[in-house]
Amino acid sequence: MKYVYTIVALLLPASAFAQSTGTAVNPLPGSVWQYLGPTLGADWSQSPFPNLSGVPAITATLTGNPSGATLGGLNVSIADTSGLGKRQVGLIVGIANNAVSTTLCPGGTTNGNCDMIGTYSGAALSGGMKDGFAANLLIDVALGWNAANIAGLAASGGAWVAEFDSNNHDANFGETLGPNGMFPPFVFGLDLVANYNGSTLFRQNAAVVVAGYPGATGPGWNRGFVCGNYATNGDVKQACFADYSSSDIGLDLRGTHAVAGLDGRNGTFNTYFIAGPPTPTYAIPTFWDALGNIQAGELLVRNGNGALPSPQADGTQHWGAVVYNGINAIKQQGLLVTSNWAVNTSNVLEVGHTDFTTGAYTSYLAVKGDGTMYAFGTLGSTCSGTPTASFASTNGFVTHC
Repeated sequence: MKYVYTIVALLLPASAFAQSTGTAVNPLPGSVWQYLGPTLGADWSQSPFPNLSGVPAITATLTGNPSGATLGGLNVSIADTSGLGKRQVGLIVGIANNAVSTTLCPGGTTNGNCDMIGTYSGAALSGGMKDGFAANLLIDVALGWNAANIAGLAASGGAWVAEFDSNNHDANFGETLGPNGMFPPFVFGLDLVANYNGSTLFRQNAAVVVAGYPGATGPGWNRGFVCGNYATNGDVKQACFADYSSSDIGLDLRGTHAVAGLDGRNGTFNTYFIAGPPTPTYAIPTFWDALGNIQAGELLVRNGNGALPSPQADGTQHWGAVVYNGINAIKQQGLLVTSNWAVNTSNVLEVGHTDFTTGAYTSYLAVKGDGTMYAFGTLGSTCSGTPTASFASTNGFVTHC
């Protein structure tokens, strides 16, 4: 039984109608190459394979792309309805090596680092061509696609520009936390590599860009990057986004955002919403927990560039918090503490002491919601209007205004 493989593009001239050797061919525009062999494995599984070479000369239209006529070196264009209900693939390329117990790579890098590549696509761009792509992928979803799926299958389907599947049957790799978990052995889903030496290789704009067509109404995407949660135990174990770089800025937010720059209102955070490094003095972790509580070793709220207060600046005294307005101008205030509950059962401000071990609290001074003041838990005087004199205290009581 014979198999017939026909590639219509720009391949062999009629004189080379059947090709089964490794001789390179220079095709003529519009020619047809047919391989007529008894079996696929008996001829094409051997080396050397047929070598196709030439200048792109066949005129074709890119499927789903209204960019007009394009010159191509190999055109595989299929429109088929006979395989409805079955998986259909326009072009299949696959490779697999014979498994051995010991991997040998004589020659090292001269042998391509013992690489095995399913598909290699490269483009070398120089003067004379405006734009260049190593690969250009398109998915075109027609009007009525989803309605047809629901009508025929009672279910919606999915459309992908590209799907990258990774199956690791060997062992768990990268279990070590942090950047040390990125060393070999590793399996990466997508690796974007750019080289730089400052003389012949230079920096590039961005590794990943999520964008729309210039001039389009937009936005075209509902989400830029998504870490899914489809698997029973989740899809990502350690970190959805990991920054191990030495970049000047870890996250640069400069856009216009109607709701928030960071929105964690609908998340579940078992320990911290945001966790930071420990403070240098007491190694206290800095964090923003799931309840909205913020902990910092020494919190400095500072406005302006006035000199720091000496009790904080000398480095020998440590404050839980310092509120400082360092702008030397009229109506630049320091701290406003206020409350809506205007009764003496609530406090506007309270100062006290907490025992280090037990947490037992002693109140020193309290300003109630109705303006009354308590010192050491005892009612003092009530002040209203503008103070007429400096506050004085007798045995811890506020005696007059």
